[in-house]
Amino acid sequence: MNPSLKNLLLLVTTLLCGALAAAEPTEAKAQYDLGDQYFREGKYALAVSWYRKAAENGYAAAQNTMGVFALNGNYGVKKDPKEAVFWFRKAAEKGWSPAQCYLGECYEKGMGVEKDLKQAEYWYRKAAEKKNRGAIKALQRLRSGR
Repeated sequence: MNPSLKNLLLLVTTLLCGALAAAEPTEAKAQYDLGDQYFREGKYALAVSWYRKAAENGYAAAQNTMGVFALNGNYGVKKDPKEAVFWFRKAAEKGWSPAQCYLGECYEKGMGVEKDLKQAEYWYRKAAEKKNRGAIKALQRLRSGR
């Protein structure tokens, strides 16, 4: 093999391997985006399967989405508040404010967890720090005793 061609192939292989390794962290986002596309097309079973893959791969938005589906029991996901809390907690611990707000609500209402107003306030506060409007309102409601 021509040495120039061999060097070119080696360079291309190195670049491709580097590109693939660099792409790994975004794989979950691509899975989530594919789920979104299927969802918009009304292909809910396919959407849920891609959202679940993205959630399992650690993508916070997908974890939150799976939590919402499990909390409400929709789009083919069985209603399971404990599973919802599982997904909300994963996303909340990553700082995803919608999940923090949902987790606060779960603690406030005792959905999938034992009712705990201190934990509810904690998670609402975390979300409110990120300007989550729902969490800000929930904190005001909790603090006023309504």
